[in-house]
Amino acid sequence: MLQKAMECFEQVIDQDPQFAPAYTGLADCYISLRVWALVPPQAAFPKARELARRALDLDDTLAEAYASLAFVDTFYDWDWEAGGRKFDRAIALNPGNALTRLWNGHYLSIIRRFDEAIAEMRIAQGLDPLSPVVSANLGWTFILAHDHGRAIDKLHRVLALEPGNGIAHFYLRYAYVETGKLGEAIDTFQKAIAATGGMPWLAESIAWVQGLVGDRRKAQAALREAESRVETGYVPSSAIAMIHLGLGDDEAVLDWLEKGLAERDALMVWLKYMPCFDHLHPHPRFKALVRGLGLA
Repeated sequence: MLQKAMECFEQVIDQDPQFAPAYTGLADCYISLRVWALVPPQAAFPKARELARRALDLDDTLAEAYASLAFVDTFYDWDWEAGGRKFDRAIALNPGNALTRLWNGHYLSIIRRFDEAIAEMRIAQGLDPLSPVVSANLGWTFILAHDHGRAIDKLHRVLALEPGNGIAHFYLRYAYVETGKLGEAIDTFQKAIAATGGMPWLAESIAWVQGLVGDRRKAQAALREAESRVETGYVPSSAIAMIHLGLGDDEAVLDWLEKGLAERDALMVWLKYMPCFDHLHPHPRFKALVRGLGLA
C-alpha cells in the first residue's frame, strides 16, 4: 500500500508540479518507510526533508509540511529546538490534524515532558478516535513514562476493539517484560507476527524475550540470522542490540547502540527512557550515547 501511495503522489506531482500537498504526502511516505524500518535512515529522511521544503516553497502556510520537517528534525537531525518550533508552527496553522498531534506527542516524550506528551496523544485520539495507530501510541507513551499498568490497560482496550492491531501487540510486549510476564510477551509477539505478516523488528524482538526466558538457542539463531541480513540488506542496529540484551551481553548491546547512533537509527531518540535499558544508565558508554543525542 505504501508503494502505491508513493506512486499516486508522484503522478499528482507530474500532473501539477505546483500542488504543494502532494509533496508533503510523498514526504510522509518516505517518513513511513523509515518508521517501519524498511530502509536505512539516510535513504528516507533527507528525501522527506527535500520534499517538505519544496512544499513550503509553494505554500508557506501548509501546516503538514512543517510537521514533516519537524519529524525529520526530531528523528533524524536530533535538533530538538528546531523540531519543537516547527511542531508549534504546524499546530498553530492547523490544530485539528491528528497525525501532527501524534508526532508532537512523540517529540514531547523524547524531551521528557511526559504529561504534555500524554495530553497531546489524547488530543490526537479525540481528533481521530477510530485510529488504531494513535491509540496504540498512547500506550507506548505510558511505557516510556514507566507507567506500565496504564500502558497495559490502554493497549488491552485497543486490542479489544481491534484484535489484529500489530502495533498494539508490538508495544504490549515491552510492558509485559517490565512486569515480569515473559510468557505473555512471547504470545503477544506471535500475535503481532500473525497480524502483520512479519513487520520489521519482530524477529529481533521475539529473540530478545527468548533470551530473557533462557531459550538461548533460539535467540542465538535469530542473532546469526540478523547479522547475516546486515550484509545484504538493512536491519536497524538497535534491533540487533535488543537480541544481545536478551542474551545478557551488555558490551555487545552498547556496541550495536553505538552503531545505531552513527547510522542515526530513529529508535535511538527514546534510548534514555526505554525501560529495558534502565540498568545501563550508569555505564560510561551509555552516558556517552545519551550525550551524542543531545539529551544528557
